Amino acid sequence: MSDFYKTLGVNKNASKEEIKKAFHKLAGKHHPDRGGSEQKFKEINEAYQTLSNDARRAEYDNHGQTFSGRGQYSSGGFTGQGWDFSHMGDFSTGGESANAGGVEFDLGEMFNDFFSGRSRTQTKRGSDISIDIEITFEESIFGIERKVLVTKKSACVACAGSGTEKGSGYTNCMRCQGRGTIKDSRRSIFGTIVVENACPECEGLGKTPNVKCKQCKGLGIQKQPTEIKIGIPAGIENGEMIRLSGYGEYEKAGRAGDLYVKIHVRPHPIFKREGTDISIDLMVKLTDAILGARYKISSLEGDLDLEIKAGTNNGDVIRIAGRGVPFGRGKRGNLIVRMILRMPNKLSHKAIEAITRLREEGI
Repeated sequence: MSDFYKTLGVNKNASKEEIKKAFHKLAGKHHPDRGGSEQKFKEINEAYQTLSNDARRAEYDNHGQTFSGRGQYSSGGFTGQGWDFSHMGDFSTGGESANAGGVEFDLGEMFNDFFSGRSRTQTKRGSDISIDIEITFEESIFGIERKVLVTKKSACVACAGSGTEKGSGYTNCMRCQGRGTIKDSRRSIFGTIVVENACPECEGLGKTPNVKCKQCKGLGIQKQPTEIKIGIPAGIENGEMIRLSGYGEYEKAGRAGDLYVKIHVRPHPIFKREGTDISIDLMVKLTDAILGARYKISSLEGDLDLEIKAGTNNGDVIRIAGRGVPFGRGKRGNLIVRMILRMPNKLSHKAIEAITRLREEGI
């Protein structure tokens, strides 16, 4: 019997997460549909089924084999109890679904459907779109609504995406007999899997136009500029992404893709963001730092009157609550005012004498 730990390339103290990652990596590499070895794939899966289950792993560690819940492999697929394919997502990314040719499918769900005797219908999906938006520092703190024009595939305006001239009607698709789907049988190491695909003739509608729309030539889709409102939330950070579900490219008889908006925050000449706080540097005269003074400072919501206490040191900070970045429910961070002592470039003879006396006093 092969060593399951060596099969997956992990040590005996590996965590479940490490075992799962190793499995995904090896399964993607050795999957028969990708030119891998069927026998190697079987060994990898058997090792994962054992080591990912606490009871089976304990039996294997103690006896070198497991005695319960292990399925058998045959040319027609797996039989027996205990096989769980819900963990099997996209081998290339480790995710939960795959997308090939605009068709989404979940491998784990596909295997479970196969063993329960069900067929699957693959749903067509429009392409995703990504755009970049630059906003000001103030807009990133308080939020803003932006309108943008995005040129993308949308439902034809003339026929509302139907692909037919108004009033001309439809005829049941001859190829799929009005069902909108065509069954496709695929052989795999697990046996025959029946997948229902959208009919290519009617694109899943189950019907074809009697007279095709002149504007879109029956496609139901046009590439055109579309105005989209984007709500940018308060407190968004530079580089964050906003996802607008269904605002990507239109897909006839399917669902539209998503729009991803990457936010770029323009740097502010005075303010800097530090998590949920906003910081500002305040230049303070040496005498004001020693004796104390009052300064008027800027904030994003107007000027503030600030007291500089006597004996302030370079780098000291004053925190003003509730003037920072919004977060949570009605909460805000602080405005942090950092003291920077401004040293004089030139001193008069009188000033030098005064400072000399201070030094003599040990100040």
